[in-house]
This record gives sequence, structure tokens and C-alpha cells, in this order.
Amino acid sequence: YDRASEHLIEATDKDHGPSSFAKNVVSSIEEAPNGEILLGSWNGLYIFDPTTREYRQFAPTEVGENGLSGLAIFDLVSDRANKVIWFATSKGLKRMDWHSKQILNFIPDPDNPDSISNNALKTIALDQQGDVWVGADNGLYRFNPGTQTFNHYVNNPAAANSLSDNIVRHITVGKNGWVWVGCQGGLNLFNRENNSFIRFLHDEGQPFSISSSITRRVYEDNNGDIWVGTYPSGVNFYDRTSDAMRVLKPHTDLNRGLLNKTVEAISEDQQGRLWIGAGGMTRYDLNSDTYVHYRNTGQNPGIATTEPINAHTDSAGDIWVGSWLNSFYRYNAPA
Repeated sequence: YDRASEHLIEATDKDHGPSSFAKNVVSSIEEAPNGEILLGSWNGLYIFDPTTREYRQFAPTEVGENGLSGLAIFDLVSDRANKVIWFATSKGLKRMDWHSKQILNFIPDPDNPDSISNNALKTIALDQQGDVWVGADNGLYRFNPGTQTFNHYVNNPAAANSLSDNIVRHITVGKNGWVWVGCQGGLNLFNRENNSFIRFLHDEGQPFSISSSITRRVYEDNNGDIWVGTYPSGVNFYDRTSDAMRVLKPHTDLNRGLLNKTVEAISEDQQGRLWIGAGGMTRYDLNSDTYVHYRNTGQNPGIATTEPINAHTDSAGDIWVGSWLNSFYRYNAPA
């Protein structure tokens, strides 16, 4: 990382160099209980050591349904307090004890009506009560680790307070415990009092509605405000000071907008600036309404991807970016 020019750098494999990871999809990035960085990919779990700046594949000899090697990990969440990692994978929900590395599997069981009914799980979040929320292409699941039972929420065309769509793209749990569910057909807020949902849909006749019902990312910033990444209409932000919905989109003047209209990655740095993945990475300062772009050009090399799909800010303030085809990147924030 070149602090003077603010370049992002691609991490390398200690055994095989950068090329071994170059075509892997890094679908999720989280911080482990010991400060290492967990990289969920379509080829299992990788662990990055920030001290040595090298990464390794987790348990390469472990195969089968009880392992993670070669398994597509679509999302993961770290319960640092209990030192547990939860995985949404192509073969069910998995729970790993960080110290013992013991893995528990939760997969469909036709003889158990309280089991999950889908193996391919795409997104995951953990709430303050310890419940695990998982999204799939057939709805939303709420898992209670104590009773080891699942509640399944689906769209009911006859009920306006049901989930707006069965294809769940992303889940975020806010600091106040609110569960936000981004679907292919709308943004949803879960109502705990009656197990129902409040829907937020695009309405051409309503300028304050969400810019697109196709939601790809939901993010809560440190002020408790919600940012919603959409396809193909930028990122939405509810500005409480003006009581209006603001939308960040591409602009002919790059200093006044995003690089792309599809937003899949959002994270906030320790200075309160938003890092938005859309055709590259853009750092947006809400206070000054300014944009700084990070993409692979002659003036600003270092991030080769135009398709970042997730971003994470670790406890040291560094920004991590995962992508479809070009590995992962680390922005080493200035002290």
C-alpha cells in the first residue's frame, strides 16, 4: 500500500503467489476472533494474516459434508464474543467453533419439520438474541441455536405484510435489533411483534420511494442510518436532516457521482466515509458530498476489478474488498 498515492494492493498466497487466487470469487470477508481475516470463497475458506500479509486455505485435508474445503461459501458472519463462525454455503448452514475447529451442519431433513428446507444459502446475519438469519432463493430462515429449530418466512401474494419476494439477496441486523432483508423484489423490515414485514418498494409516482426494488446490499452506518445498494439504480440513503431519500448514482462528472449504477458493496471507515462498490471502489464523504474513486487506471492503479461484491472494515480500520474474478484487496488506512 502506497500511502502517498492511496493505491489499493492485491494480497498474495504465501505458497503460490497472487495467481492462485486470481480467478476465485471472494463472496464474504469478516474478522476472526483472533484478528485474522476470514475470506469466504466459492472454493472454501481462506485465512489472511495481516501481520505476514499472507493467506492460507483452511483445513485443506478436510473434505466431505463436515468440512469446508472446495465448498462454495456464499456468506459468513463472525460471532467474536462466543468465538463462533457461521457459514451460509452451497450445502447448508454450518457452525464452526473457532478454537476446536469443530463444525456442525444444519441441512434439510425430511423427517424433521423444524429443519431448514434449502441447502443453497446465500446470505447470513446474527442478531443480538443469538438467532441466525439466513437467506435463500426460497425465502428467509430464522434459526434458534438453543432449540435448533428454523422458522421459514416466504412471500404470500394475499398478505401485504409478508416477505415481498422469496429471493433473498442480503440481510443486515441494525444496532437497535431491526432486521433488514434485501430481496430481488423489495426491501423489507421485520416486525418482531407480529412476525410480519414492512415493505419498501420502488414507485414511479413517489419521488421518496426507493430507487429500485431490486436490492443487492443493505448497510447500517455508525449513525444508525440505512444505505441500500440496488440494481440498476445506485445506492439509497435516507437523509434525516432533510427528511428525504437521497440517491447516489453515476454522473457525467466523476467528481459528482458513482462509477456504476449497480451497488453490491458498502462499508464505512473510521472517519465516517462510505466505501461503495460500483464499477470499482468509491469513497464517499457525506459531510462534504465528495467522491474519490479507486479503479485500475494509469493514474490510480491497484484495484483491477470493476465488480466488487462485498466490503468490510476491520478493527484496525483497514478496508477489505472481495470481488467476482480478481481476488481481494486491502486498503491500509492511514493512522
